[in-house]
Amino acid sequence: MTALTEIWREILGNPGLGENSELLENDATSLHILQITAQTYSVLGDSCTS
Repeated sequence: MTALTEIWREILGNPGLGENSELLENDATSLHILQITAQTYSVLGDSCTS
């Protein structure tokens, strides 16, 4: 499992999400996407922009 998958699971509250899951098909809202983006930068830092 990747760090991004863990972030998705945490923010969406869905432990069943996998690496091939679609965010919008799992009821992600625009607020969720913003939270996922912020958490991704917080956890991965500069490595997520390479």
